[in-house]
Amino acid sequence: VSAVDSISLTLAGSATMSAGGLNTVDTFTLSASGANESIELTTVSASGITITTGLQGDVSAGTLNSSKNITIDASGATTAQGITLTGVSASAAISITLGAGSGSMAMSSAASLGSSFTLDATLFDGEIDQRVIKASGITISLGEGSDFSASAIQGMQGSVTFNSQDTDASGETIGIIGGISASGISMNMAAASLVSAEVSSIGAGGGNFNFSGTNFNGSLIADVISASGVTITTGENFEFSASAINAAGSFTLDGAAAVSANITMVDVSASSSVALSFGSMSGDLLISSLNVIHDLTISGENAAGLGMTLHKLSASGITISLGEVGDASNQFSASAIAADNFTLNAGNFKDSIYLNDVSVGSAMTITIGESVDDLAVSSINTELFTFNGGDSTTFSATMTSVDIAGSAWTITMPEMGNGLTINNLSWSANGTIVGTQEIDSISASASQAAGDTATLDVDFRADSVADVLNLEGTAGSTYVILRNFSTGTDKVAIDATAAGMNNIAITAGAAMINSVLGTTLTATDIASAATSLYTYNGDSYFVSDEEGTTGSFGAGDFVIRFVGVTDIVHSDITIDA
Repeated sequence: VSAVDSISLTLAGSATMSAGGLNTVDTFTLSASGANESIELTTVSASGITITTGLQGDVSAGTLNSSKNITIDASGATTAQGITLTGVSASAAISITLGAGSGSMAMSSAASLGSSFTLDATLFDGEIDQRVIKASGITISLGEGSDFSASAIQGMQGSVTFNSQDTDASGETIGIIGGISASGISMNMAAASLVSAEVSSIGAGGGNFNFSGTNFNGSLIADVISASGVTITTGENFEFSASAINAAGSFTLDGAAAVSANITMVDVSASSSVALSFGSMSGDLLISSLNVIHDLTISGENAAGLGMTLHKLSASGITISLGEVGDASNQFSASAIAADNFTLNAGNFKDSIYLNDVSVGSAMTITIGESVDDLAVSSINTELFTFNGGDSTTFSATMTSVDIAGSAWTITMPEMGNGLTINNLSWSANGTIVGTQEIDSISASASQAAGDTATLDVDFRADSVADVLNLEGTAGSTYVILRNFSTGTDKVAIDATAAGMNNIAITAGAAMINSVLGTTLTATDIASAATSLYTYNGDSYFVSDEEGTTGSFGAGDFVIRFVGVTDIVHSDITIDA
């Protein structure tokens, strides 16, 4: 049928219609409202196309081509409707509305060259299969029982909005094989349970990607997410995995509503900040690589049963808060952390903490709660370090290599804890270590420059176990203060020589003690206990003059002060050079 003016067809009752070609330069209208119909169209070409289906909503069309709008209204369908469209193209808006029936809706391609595409399937309970959709703005809305699949959704210069917000939805699948691309992408999701959304790529161009799923119980699986800003808001039960997330701005994962979730992110990068929060979630968080220009915040302080495995983190500032208030079955581990500032708050944590390589340009703080089992660190390199070991009776810490460049750093273990081991501590200024009632073993090497003094204050606590401190000097001088040292039980080993000990007269010893105390003692103010050992004001002092300049506290020299102890003997001190 070919016409110059409009073509209008009306079907009623039980109707079957087929047409080869319908062509007009005006409008085409087909109404089957209220009918039990079956419509088959090969080609329709017009300046505006409107098709209204009946109760069955059965329509198939090869090609629909309009220089204006295309509207397909199947909202009146109540049975197992079937809509099959091969190619739909319009210069203006395309709108498709499905009814309350089940069945299927399949479309090979839809293209709106200058306007929008809208699919309203909020009443539909069937299968929707779309191949390619192109428009300057795309809105797709699903209902309770709709499964949806598409090869590619391309928003061109506009945005894409995907709505699947029926809170009764359960078991449906959403699959977009070729991905979504647009200037901005929103997925507004809700589901009772087990709804799966899988998208190969989400590319929002210069706009944002927003996944709003506060009432969503299901999964989001994506290979690549790329946008100016990325925001993902979870529901109570959420499974999320992404191979790559690239945010030109910030990335926020809001899991405040999460109760049970598993989250896997392989490669995350953001030019602004990243904030990850997990509510009371139990489950697992796995991040392979996360690189942030600004700050990274991981908030899991209320997440009972959340295990974190973090491989590589890099940011200006990193703050991680651990939960597990009522669960002791999940550990925390991180392979590599690089930041200007790093804070780990494990006040509520109940398990093991493993850190491999931590490099911090400024300040590093670790706070341990009363129930953490143990901490193991392979390498720490930082300017400043504050370690708060809490008050656990079972907590132990092992640090293989610790390099601290700044001053006023502190490592404080719980008094009733289970031991501190530091295999290689390098420090260059002033620091404090407070140990436990169990064995504390520390090997420390001063790294200050010539003319400088490094000070180390160590409290072994009042106990009866054999604590050990191994010391190595450097180009500068080293002053060590030992508290709660038990003679005959605890040991100190220093990198010194017998000659350095034997060269010291009492006058020179007084001068070296003055150097560290800031006093003006003379030989009459101190008492000699043995070679290089002196007592003053209830404390013992061991001095070693490696520099060989009498009375001068210089390169390689040691002064070790034993606080509150006057019975130190040479067997308490090992010379290992």
